[in-house]
Parts: sequence; C-alpha cells; structure tokens
Amino acid sequence: MDNKALIFIKPDAAKPKVVDFVVKFLDGWGVCLSEPVSVRGTTIAAERTIDRHYFAIAGTAVERNPADYTLSEDAREAFRGSFGLRWEEALASGLLLNAQEAQERLGGISGIDLNELWKASRQVKMAPGLYAGFFADKGWYVINGFYPGQREVFTNPDAQVILFEASFSPEKLHWEEFRSKVIGATDPTAAPESSLRGQILTRYQELGIADRPEMSRNGVHASAGPVEGLRERMVWLGRDPSIDPLSRKLIAEGLNPGELDRLLENAMVSVSGNRGPVFDLTEDQDSDEAAGLLRGVVFEE
Repeated sequence: MDNKALIFIKPDAAKPKVVDFVVKFLDGWGVCLSEPVSVRGTTIAAERTIDRHYFAIAGTAVERNPADYTLSEDAREAFRGSFGLRWEEALASGLLLNAQEAQERLGGISGIDLNELWKASRQVKMAPGLYAGFFADKGWYVINGFYPGQREVFTNPDAQVILFEASFSPEKLHWEEFRSKVIGATDPTAAPESSLRGQILTRYQELGIADRPEMSRNGVHASAGPVEGLRERMVWLGRDPSIDPLSRKLIAEGLNPGELDRLLENAMVSVSGNRGPVFDLTEDQDSDEAAGLLRGVVFEE
C-alpha cells in the first residue's frame, strides 16, 4: 500500500514560484502529487477548516473553558511543576484562561498581538497540543495563546493555501525519510539544507517570499503519519474514508466504523505496550506498518 499524505503550501509562501519549486522538488524524490487545489482564507474561515485541522489545539484555545478540560495527572503535574500552583487552584483564582478569553480581557486584541505576549511568557507543554503560558504582568495562565494568531494567518481574506495529496511508495521512501530528509524539521534552521524546508529557507527571496521563514512560517505543511494524513485529507480535500486504502485495511484488520472514527479523532489508545494519542503512536510509520500495529489497539475510556 502506498503512503498518502497531505501537503500544503502555507499562506506566506503561496506564490507561483514556490508552487513550481515544490512540485519539481518532490518529483525528484519520487513523490507523486495530485493537481493543486487552491483554498482562500474566506473559505477556510467559513468552513472552520483550520480549526478542524488543528482540532485539539483549537478546542482548548477557543472552544472550551479550562474548567471543562479532561487532564491526565501528568498534565496537571507539568502545570504545577512549572508554575508552583495546582491546576485546581489556578481555576479557582479566575486567572486560568483560554486564548480567546485572554483576547477578550485585553480589549479584543488580535491574535497576532496576543502571540507577541505569548512569546514573552514562561511556557510549559502539559500534553500533546496543550501548552500553558504565564503572563507575568497580568498574573494570568493562558492556554495555547499562540493559536489565534496562527489561525488569523490562514483566515485572512487575502490568504491562500495550495493543497496537494501526496503518494509515495514505502519500498522507495519510508515515511520517516519523507519527513526528515524530504520535508525537513519544523524549524527550518534545523532542517537539512537539502530538504524542502531547508531549500525554502535558503532560497526564500528568489522564490518571492517576503519574510525569512521560521518555525510557524516554514513554507509547507506535511502529514506526520498515515492516520493523521487520512484525517487531514478528509478535512482539506473532502476525501471519503470509506474508500481510502488505509481505512479499508484497518476495517479488514478488525476495526468497526465507530472505532475508525475514534482513530481519526486522535483517540488515546494502548497498543503493543505503548500508550498515547494514535497520531503520535503512528507518526513516521508507513501505512501497512501502522495498520498492522493498530490490529491490537485498545481504546482508553
């Protein structure tokens, strides 16, 4: 079974020269791309596409109050260890806010402006997709304060995202190599210069990109693994999971449709002695490898 991922060119880099470069670069690695699909920021905003893409982060940043989060003991301990205050105490104080609440208390500032405050805060990773930052001048503990600014980049009416479905044979290119060698690290300064993100960093001016790429503006997004990739292709390209080769293989391995839906929501699972979100456990795995691993999946309540 071929590997299938979503690749998109981010708004800052959605330029004709970048599109041509990405297509030629990936073709050189044997990565086959669908015809490009362009989506405007107005559509992304109306269909909440970016919120569905970053659903775990968006849920805690703008959709749910911190009092409604379901946290593990490890997440609570990470908060206490960093800030010297128990999660319950922070809640009771009224100083624990999601990102949207912080924006409102600051007079409705933009997400871009909130992100500047976030970058100056002391931060801790509590769990995958869950970060807390201490805004010292306000005494606030803000959850995922970077996200509204990230969302505004995609939902700006002038924004554009260029989408591709990517296919590559695991016999020629494993998913781990696709991420590390072909796409490159999230931080482009840490990516191999020969990788796509490394090349975009080196050549950004000749490619027509206004600002030097960095962590969040690194040119392109690529799925981290096959299960995450299936969800992302559903969200952005409207792919039907019932006819996707990976989902059909998972059903053949014994999953029922309800369990498949849970996998695509990044359920917490146990498999082969490991516990965690399913996207994390199948990260960097080829599609057949992930399907075999999930044959013995146990869902956590």
